[in-house]
Amino acid sequence: MSEQSGEMERPSAHDSQEMMAGDLMEPLPARLALHHSVAAARELMWAAGMSYLIVVAPVTGKLLGVVLRRILEKGCESRGHDPEQCPLVRHLSTDFDFVFEGELIREIFGDAPTTLAAPGEGRTPELRRRNAIPVIVVDEWKVPIGLLRRPRGKVVLNGRGGGENREELEDEEV
Repeated sequence: MSEQSGEMERPSAHDSQEMMAGDLMEPLPARLALHHSVAAARELMWAAGMSYLIVVAPVTGKLLGVVLRRILEKGCESRGHDPEQCPLVRHLSTDFDFVFEGELIREIFGDAPTTLAAPGEGRTPELRRRNAIPVIVVDEWKVPIGLLRRPRGKVVLNGRGGGENREELEDEEV
């Protein structure tokens, strides 16, 4: 904490690489047990302003998967399911990333942020969806306790950097 401002100081890029996932995670906004209905999941997502929900086992609280709002909106009713009666297990996805709270950030994400391709250049819908869902942080019993946002890199424009380096690139071209 800074003595003058009273605010928390952000760790430097090097310091954050030496931190553990549990140190940088954000609190878990919401989770839902597997036995809830699709309608309950959609209501919770809209109330929380989220496009996904973490689904846990009803008794143990262990991580089972995620459900995506667009899947619930498009997939459930279009298949003739009643959202009030349809269980989440029909729409559960197990394709997500999770880490234990004691893992080092550099072991999770590497030494540099992921470079993102410019829109339309190799960014498949699957890759965009996967990058939109944060990494789920779990404790030793695989109970979700928080979220870890993926580090964002520069957008690569035609194989050359963009954003902050634009002035450097213009100088090189002269």
